[in-house]
Amino acid sequence: MYNNLLKIYKHPFTLLRFGRNFDGGYIIPKELVNKDLISCGINDEISFENDYIKSVENCRIYAYDGTINKFPSSNKKNFIWEKFNIDSSDTKDSISLNTIFEKYNLKNVTMKMDIEGGEYKGFETITDENLSKIDCLIIEVHWLLKQKTDFEKLMLKLNKEMVLIHKHDNNNGGYFHYGADVIPNVYELTFVNKRFITDKIENDIKLPIENLDFVNDVKLTNPKFID
Repeated sequence: MYNNLLKIYKHPFTLLRFGRNFDGGYIIPKELVNKDLISCGINDEISFENDYIKSVENCRIYAYDGTINKFPSSNKKNFIWEKFNIDSSDTKDSISLNTIFEKYNLKNVTMKMDIEGGEYKGFETITDENLSKIDCLIIEVHWLLKQKTDFEKLMLKLNKEMVLIHKHDNNNGGYFHYGADVIPNVYELTFVNKRFITDKIENDIKLPIENLDFVNDVKLTNPKFID
């Protein structure tokens, strides 16, 4: 199941790394770095967003994180920060992806999401119409072993409008055995809108890619396995 859902496909893009060379850096297609960004999950780490601004000087970054009380940048030209967590519906502390798209009338955007397992609820209610407005999605998916069903639902939903073009295991999340396979418990995935891929041809490129992918936790020299 995991390997089928995590197949990557050939694409016409040049891949870049934005952000630092460990946790907080992500892979993005160079040709799609020309639009606004929705950034879900900030904490105190915005190296990805700062690299994005260097490439798209006048971009707007709609930033969401309800766990912080102060945004880690004074840049109000590019950043619009709302103190909300991403969830399936709107509450006093949370906001849905549908509301974000409708509030700002967004389309053809890039989205980065790293919200520690909240991605499953976050994408639960997004409409296919709003999902199709995402040109590039960079998402960290968590707890593939414990939340196997949620992971499967999420991937099936994303695959309606998106094509997976890159994946990188986060070694900090550990690994587990699934039959004869060894699966990372946390993955960083890069999707593009399906309209950019003419033919879905599986990509057999060797991963990780040197000078593009880096380990998330440099202190872990041996993989840790979880039950």
